[in-house]
Amino acid sequence: MKARWITLITLSILSLLSGGEEPPTPMVHEFRSKSGTKMKAMVLGTDASGRVLLQPYAPKAVPLESLRPEDQAFAKAEQARLAKEAEFIRQGWLNFNCADPGINIMKGSLRLLSKEGKWVPYEPEDVQKLRYVAYYFNKEHDKDKFISELSDAYKKMRKRSPHVEVVYVSIGDSDKAVREYVKAKKFEFPVYDPSLRGFLSQSAAMASFKNVYPQLVVMDRLAQVKADSFKGRNEDPDHRGALEILEKLVRDASREEKAKSNP
Repeated sequence: MKARWITLITLSILSLLSGGEEPPTPMVHEFRSKSGTKMKAMVLGTDASGRVLLQPYAPKAVPLESLRPEDQAFAKAEQARLAKEAEFIRQGWLNFNCADPGINIMKGSLRLLSKEGKWVPYEPEDVQKLRYVAYYFNKEHDKDKFISELSDAYKKMRKRSPHVEVVYVSIGDSDKAVREYVKAKKFEFPVYDPSLRGFLSQSAAMASFKNVYPQLVVMDRLAQVKADSFKGRNEDPDHRGALEILEKLVRDASREEKAKSNP
């Protein structure tokens, strides 16, 4: 039933986008009378007296094997088409709402440190080209031995490709402590503003944070985790392994981009 609804909605949207050249397809809606009676129906129009004409919508589930062979074939083809249509809509929704791995949502909360030691707003060069974001959650900076390696790798990746970004997220440290650390390590990637912790939950990356730091989480455009340094509560984290996966993803993205520009 959901697939059928999706089909109707899709056709309506496509009709509107085409400039109204075709009449819109009726859409299923659950109507309720003032007395509370419910009816799922499609609006067909109005009669001569101005009353709305509703076509009841009542799908019926039947065993596929109960149909004639030719009808079974038709039903299977329709099921495949509807499934493909539903996936197309799902991907379109994800591309619209997750056109990047959280940068659009978070960019108002991301900062770069100026030479004067002041936070300045971070503005991504081209969000549409951004494919991967590596979130680096950290605390107790004096114990972190991986940040320099991540920083060096980031500089190299950014020289080759606009498809990657790293976001540094400090867990529980003061604004002053974060500034001093960023200045000492000469970060070139954006830092989550430590004064805006309440808004951090809007990032899809937070769902992957295991409250163990440091942790490196790599996400793609659809907010899917592609690499994670966290391996378990009783296992050592694999930061190098997660970084290597990110580097390979960026190399592959660069190759694809070159192949498209040089067919």
